[in-house]
Amino acid sequence: MGWTPTIRWFAFALAAALCLPGLAAAEQLELDLMTYNIYWGGQDHDPAHPREDEWLELIIREAPDVLLLQECNGWLPSDDDLLAHYLALINAALPGVPPYHGLIADSQSAFDLVLITRFAVLDWEAVHSMWVDGEEIFFRHACLRAALDLDGERHHFLNCHFAPGWENREEREREARALMQILADLPADEMIWVGGDFNSYSPIDADPESPTQPDYANGAGPAELIGWEPVQYLLDTGFVDGFRTLYPLDPGYTKETRDFFIYPTLPRSRVDFLIHAPWTAWDVQESRVVDDDLGDLGSDHYPVLARYVRSSYADVPNLAGLRPILVHPNPARGGANLRLEAPGRRQVAFEILTADGRRIASLPGRLESERTFGSWWNGRDARGRPLPASTYYVREQGQPASEASPILLLPR
Repeated sequence: MGWTPTIRWFAFALAAALCLPGLAAAEQLELDLMTYNIYWGGQDHDPAHPREDEWLELIIREAPDVLLLQECNGWLPSDDDLLAHYLALINAALPGVPPYHGLIADSQSAFDLVLITRFAVLDWEAVHSMWVDGEEIFFRHACLRAALDLDGERHHFLNCHFAPGWENREEREREARALMQILADLPADEMIWVGGDFNSYSPIDADPESPTQPDYANGAGPAELIGWEPVQYLLDTGFVDGFRTLYPLDPGYTKETRDFFIYPTLPRSRVDFLIHAPWTAWDVQESRVVDDDLGDLGSDHYPVLARYVRSSYADVPNLAGLRPILVHPNPARGGANLRLEAPGRRQVAFEILTADGRRIASLPGRLESERTFGSWWNGRDARGRPLPASTYYVREQGQPASEASPILLLPR
């Protein structure tokens, strides 16, 4: 049974008088995303069974709000214009939802990238190269970036296809640096989603001590050959892996998949990711690797789906008796110390919110005594960018009923 394909808004019943101080009332938005390497254009690649367009059945079944596809060979209008053909098939199969439309990046290779969505496209580009520290870095398969309008919010979606194979580890690392430059050039307060075929393992999975290592014994290529891991730069910058966040010990990223060049098949490990920026009020609610009948055939990668929810910080009440987070100095110029009494707790983290409820930074708490946790906020967002003078809010992360304390940030 697929997830409901439409955006759902839910009004909360809490009175405005119970809202966090200074935060306006808000609603909750759900968003379903999917990334899928469809394998050389999506045509039949199983030498023993006819599987033509079975990948399309999977997309229709799941009906995500935004779909990132890789290896869309022959989809350009100058070729067979398969993008228009498949869009017509999807829309005919889903008559009760807003129509899909799509973008295709001519990557100047045989592995085009496609973004399919029901949202309005504000702007988009196919990035073929980036200048990073005086070096022009070329994407072997381009990088498709699109800004979409999610009910007034501007969201950036990046579809990536990194260079494959052990012999291209250095190229993959350069491509990852170029991707980070694209992200650095985007506005600091706009939501970012990154997905696609990373052609590597997660650094978490490839760790020799990880309980979710790739299945090397059954043919998965060793991490030292498959790496370098592009997702490493994203994770180091605070981006969130949509699957590993919820299922740190699930082998979904590492289980073997089919190889259609040889039959009987040889094992491969799936390498697609869905990753999102943590500095706005979106959290992953569900995620799964699709490895059923439809997901298992038609590609050498398993698709990944994730449902995200825009948290409604504004409608969380201040409950009497909760200790507020102490902020010093306040007003702050350049940063402030945060302190929270939480006796008996082993771990505390803080989150910084804007006045309209967007989370822009997350900070780990350090244990200062058996009763107190502290942290330092440097007045910057999660990507290290200085924030403008304004009133911000801090509260305990993961505790929706905790009290938010205002921080007046002065000009530097």
